[in-house]
Amino acid sequence: MKIVMAGNVEHSVKVTRLPNCWGVRCFTNNQLNQEIRVKSKDDISVAVADMLRWEDKCGNFSNMASASRERFFKSNNYRSYKNKPVVVAV
Repeated sequence: MKIVMAGNVEHSVKVTRLPNCWGVRCFTNNQLNQEIRVKSKDDISVAVADMLRWEDKCGNFSNMASASRERFFKSNNYRSYKNKPVVVAV
C-alpha cells in the first residue's frame, strides 16, 4: 500500500487482461495505490476484496472498502485464492 490518508477517500478498482494473467489495480482518490496479478479469472474477486480489506484496515475508509470487509465476516464461506497471487510493488 502506497498511500494512507487516514480518512474518507474514494476507491475504484480496475481489472486488465495481461499475457498469462489478470492485473487488478486499486486506486485511492484516482491515484494508484495497490496492484496484484492473479493467474485465474476466478481469483479477481478475492484479490479485490483482499485489497479493499487492507485499505479499510489501514485507515483509507470508503463505503466500498467497508462493505467488502463487512461481507467477508458475515458469510460462512471464506474466500481463498485458487492460485497464489503475485504482489506487485507500486
